Amino acid sequence: MEDDGRRCAQAAVCAEDPRINKTKEATELPTMTKAGYRPTEEPKAPAPKRPKKSNKKNRKRPSGLKRINAATIVSLIVFIFAALVALGVVLIWRYTQPYQNAFVPGCRLMGRPLDGMSAQQGAQLLESLTADRIRDWRADLYWGDQVYTLTAEDISLAVDTQATLEPLWEIGRDGGMLARFRAILLRQGDTTDAQPVLTMDEAPIETLVSALKDEVDCEPVDAAARLERNSAEPFSYTDESIGYRLDAAALVSQIRSAALAMEKLETEVEPQILKPSVDRASLEAATVLRARLRADLGEGAGADNAVLSLSAMDGLCIAPGEQWSFNQTVGSRTQEAGYALAAEPAYGPMAEGIGGGVCAASTLIYRLALLADVTVTERHAAAYPTGYAEAGQEAAVSGQGLDLVLENRTGSPLWLRVRLWQEESRQMAELQFIGVPLTEHITLESETAMGAVPAEPVYVRDREGRYAVYTDEQIAVGEALPGITAVTTRVRTDEAGSGITREKLSEDVYEAVPQRIYVGASER
Repeated sequence: MEDDGRRCAQAAVCAEDPRINKTKEATELPTMTKAGYRPTEEPKAPAPKRPKKSNKKNRKRPSGLKRINAATIVSLIVFIFAALVALGVVLIWRYTQPYQNAFVPGCRLMGRPLDGMSAQQGAQLLESLTADRIRDWRADLYWGDQVYTLTAEDISLAVDTQATLEPLWEIGRDGGMLARFRAILLRQGDTTDAQPVLTMDEAPIETLVSALKDEVDCEPVDAAARLERNSAEPFSYTDESIGYRLDAAALVSQIRSAALAMEKLETEVEPQILKPSVDRASLEAATVLRARLRADLGEGAGADNAVLSLSAMDGLCIAPGEQWSFNQTVGSRTQEAGYALAAEPAYGPMAEGIGGGVCAASTLIYRLALLADVTVTERHAAAYPTGYAEAGQEAAVSGQGLDLVLENRTGSPLWLRVRLWQEESRQMAELQFIGVPLTEHITLESETAMGAVPAEPVYVRDREGRYAVYTDEQIAVGEALPGITAVTTRVRTDEAGSGITREKLSEDVYEAVPQRIYVGASER
C-alpha cells in the first residue's frame, strides 16, 4: 500500500513536470526513435529556458540601506577624529603642564640646568652660584711699591636677578597651550645658557684710576749738556729719563670686565713708555768741535764794540731746526747799552756811527758758520770790502734791517763758544761751533777782480764842518777806490784728503768809490 501511494505521488509529479514526462516518453520510444528517427507528425517540444545567473556585483541594494551605512561611516570617522583630538589635547596638556610655572627644557644658568624649576628656585640657584664670588671679588693694581685696591663693596657689585632670569622665564610662554607645546618641542636639543647680569657703580673705579694716572704720568726728560766757561771740561751733562703715560680708559675697562666676570684682578700697571729724544751718549757724541776761528779785532772803540756784542753769545745753543738772529741776540746798539761811536767800514770808508765795529763780530760768526757747514739763511755784503775779512766773506748788520740769520740743520744742538782776551792793546777773539763732528775738512777761498778807478772826485758840502768850514775850503778825504767783484767758494776735502769738492757760496759786486772833496758851508 505504501508502495502504491509512493508511486501515485511520483506519477502526479511527473504529470505536472513536462521534463519528467519527456524522459519517460523517451525511455518508452521504440528502437528507431532511439536511433534518431522521429515521426514527422509529432511536434518538437521547445527546450526550456535556462534562468540567467545573477551578477552579485551589479545587484543594487535598496536605497534606504545605503543611506544608513554612509551615515554610520561618517559618524564613525567624526567620532574617531574627535577622540584623536581629545587624546592629543590631553597629551599636550600633560606635556606642557609641568612647565606651566617652571622653566622649560633647555634653559641653563651658568651651565646648570633650570628645567622644571620654579622662578623662586631659579633665583635661589643664582644666589648660590654668585654670592661667594661677588663677596670675594677685588682688584689689586701694582705700581712701584704701591698697591691700589678696589673691592666689591667699593663698587657696589651686585646681581640683577630679574634681568638675569626673566629672558629664560619668558621662553615657551607666548600664546596658548599649543603655541607653548610647539615652542617647547622645537627646543629639543637646544639650550640657552645665561650668565648673571651684574650691576656696579663705576665712579669709584674712575676715581681710583684717575689718582693712579696722576701718580704714573710724567714727561720724558732729555739728557742735557751745559757749557762750563771756567772749567777744564767744557761741558757737564745730566742723564735722560723716560716718561710714562697711563691709558686710563683702557684700565677702567679692564677693571669693569673683571668685575662683570666676577674674576679677581691682580696686575702690574703697564703704562706707555715715552722715550726721551736726546740721551746722554748721543749728546756726548754731539758735543764735538765742528769749527774754530781766531781773529784779531784790533783796538779802539770799534774793537770794544765788537767785544761787547760777542760777549753776549758765549754758551749760546741753537736747537735742531731753530733759526738764530744776530740782531735779536745782540739787541740795539746804543750808548745806554755801552756802545760807543766808531768807524763803520761796512758802510763805506768814511762812515761812522754808534756801535761801529759790530760788523766785525757778525763777520766772524758768518765765516765760522761757513767753516762749520751751518746753513746761512740771511747775509748782506758790506758796501765795500773791509780790512777784517777777505772780500766776499763779510756780513754787514745794522739796526735798520740788515741781519745775519743762521739755521741749525745738523740734527743736533749747536753751541757757540766765545773766548775773548787782550794781547797788549789789541782785542783778540776765538769762536767755536760745537755739535756733531764734521766728516770733512772745510776751507774758504775768495777770488777778486778789480775794476776801474773813478777819475773824477765827488764834492760834498760839509754842513757839519767835520772837514771844511768855509766855502772857499776844499778838503780831499780818502782816495778813489776801484770797483771789485768777489766770488767766495767753500772747498770740502774728505778725511783721506783725496776727494775735493768746490761749492760757490756768493758773488758780491762792490761799486767803485770816488775820492771825496769836502767843501765848507760858511762864508768867510
